Amino acid sequence: MVVRRSREEPAPVPTLAEFLACCDAECAFLAREHGFERLAAPPEHNRYSVRFQSGDLEVDVYGESYGQTASCDLLRGGERLPLGLLEPAAERPRRGRRGPGAGQLAQVHEIATRLKRHALDLLRGDFSRFDVRLLEPHADTLSRHQRRMLDAARERLRGEAG
Repeated sequence: MVVRRSREEPAPVPTLAEFLACCDAECAFLAREHGFERLAAPPEHNRYSVRFQSGDLEVDVYGESYGQTASCDLLRGGERLPLGLLEPAAERPRRGRRGPGAGQLAQVHEIATRLKRHALDLLRGDFSRFDVRLLEPHADTLSRHQRRMLDAARERLRGEAG
C-alpha cells in the first residue's frame, strides 16, 4: 500500500524489507498476466532491486539515492533500456527533484503503472520497439542508409500506436 503525503512532509526512507515487499506487490502483474518469474538474487551492487524475467526479457526495479528514488530498466541480450525511453517525451517523468512528498515506495507504484501503460508490447514478447529505442541516442552517428531504416522503423511504430 502506498501512503500519500503532503508535498511539505518528506516520505520516510523504506527499509529493505519494505522496498522488496512494495516491489513484489506492485509488480505481481508481471507474473500473473505475463508469465514472468521473480529472480531470487538482486544484482551484486544493489540489494534494493527486484528483477523479473520471462525468456530473454528482464525487468529490473531498483532503488537509488539512498532511499529517495526508484527506477526501472528493461534488459534484453545484454542491452539495458530505461523505462523512460519507452514513453512519449511529454509523459516522461521530469528529471531532478520530485519534491519531498514523492517517496521511493510511491515511485515504485508509479513504475508499475508506467510499465502497464507503455511497455505491454515488450512484456508480451514484441521487441521491435526495444530495438528501435536503443538506436535513438546514436541517431546522429548513423549512415544515411541506417538513418532511413531507423526513420522507417519509427514510422511503422507510430502507425501501430495510432
